[in-house]
Amino acid sequence: MAPTEFHFFPSLPSELRRDIYLLATPPRVVETTVNPIKLDSSLKYFAFNWRHLIPSKNKQPTLESFGFTNSRPLIPPWEPSPSTPEIPLDWLSEWPELAWHFARRNHMYSNAPIPALLHTCTESRLALVNMGYQLAFQTRSSGPRTWFNFNRDILLIGPEPQEDDSSDDESTIDGSPPVELFWILSGDSLWDLGQFDPGDMRQVRKLAIRYGAEQIREFNHSPNPVGDSLRELSSTLQLFTRVEQLLLVEWCAGDLTTAAAKDELGAEHRRRHAYDTNGLWSCTDVAEVDGLLRIFSPEPSCTRYSVAGGSNNCLLSDHKIAHGNEASYFEDTHDAIRGSLAKEMARFISTEMTDIVIPWKIPQLRTIHILSPLEYRALSQERLKVAQHICDLQEEWGSIVRLRTEKSLSPWEWNLVKRDFEETNWPEDNHRLNADGGRCSWSDVMQKMWWVQEGPAPGVGDLLL
Repeated sequence: MAPTEFHFFPSLPSELRRDIYLLATPPRVVETTVNPIKLDSSLKYFAFNWRHLIPSKNKQPTLESFGFTNSRPLIPPWEPSPSTPEIPLDWLSEWPELAWHFARRNHMYSNAPIPALLHTCTESRLALVNMGYQLAFQTRSSGPRTWFNFNRDILLIGPEPQEDDSSDDESTIDGSPPVELFWILSGDSLWDLGQFDPGDMRQVRKLAIRYGAEQIREFNHSPNPVGDSLRELSSTLQLFTRVEQLLLVEWCAGDLTTAAAKDELGAEHRRRHAYDTNGLWSCTDVAEVDGLLRIFSPEPSCTRYSVAGGSNNCLLSDHKIAHGNEASYFEDTHDAIRGSLAKEMARFISTEMTDIVIPWKIPQLRTIHILSPLEYRALSQERLKVAQHICDLQEEWGSIVRLRTEKSLSPWEWNLVKRDFEETNWPEDNHRLNADGGRCSWSDVMQKMWWVQEGPAPGVGDLLL
């Protein structure tokens, strides 16, 4: 229909206005930050991570053992049981490093742009609230402060900052591991999860792990992936029990500083107000070509190597050699990880002696980058340029192979033609040796040779968000 008439927004049907509000509020990637004594009952949700550190009562002296009594006993935050034992406060007083994690006061906040329509008018605010937007991520000492839609938004968690571990103190608690374990509430997870509220954790549907793509490499590289790389993921899913989509992040906003000038990035990230969505982060699948940018591009776009495909992309190449060029390295790895996570969950449930084990979902996996719009545009251009360059080389190599057949080149003539092509396109020393004198099978040169002479056209990825 020709736009001959302008309809005032308030005159539109309420259903249409609601759809417009939804389309004008894109999903976000929300990263929460904890700013830097009373025990809260929600600590029992993390009990399977800390209960093995609690000393047994036959070793822990109490006031009662010295004859002291009290007519008004303390009210425990939960009913002690084998699965969630009592945490003795006098024991915590001996280990302030542990007490800090149990009793610290803090709140969570996020720098993610607030959906503007939450503060535009009463109707738009009610529409978004009815669609699921709410203040979320309270802590044990503070209320929720971050607007989040558990059905649409992605929660991004990152690694815990490494503290100075120069101390040689190897003190233990009754023979347990050293007390500097910052993951006492997070279990085997590498990420600080102990300050999240259990109710919020159970509502998260889309969870992204900063630099979690290293798990892809470790799973394919480790001889015992379930025991090594998957323990962290499994421990995380024990807490986020209803996650439907687990996103393993390789590159994050700020990593592509060579492709996008720092002053441009700074200008883009300089928000005009708290509701400015101009620099809203984008998600894109990690593509096969990402591991080849450093090899085929004279000026790689990223300051970080692509780790998901292995060193020099060798794990991805090995996978295609073993399963065919059409095999999807990432999809096959995701399926294998899901299977291993299911086995790990079954093993944990079968060996757990308590009665509170709640099976968690085995989510769908994706390996992604989370980038600013400027970085995503720069990466897309670099991907297309490198992919086209590889396709051109593959076409040129194909014509040389056909020439060999058509003109029946002798072995000597063929070696001359082949070597001329290789010296032209990868003049590096393609006879590089390992330290033991053997040929370096997966050097950059060997990777170039395989992708051009035997490999498929590399995929360039899709935009998810």
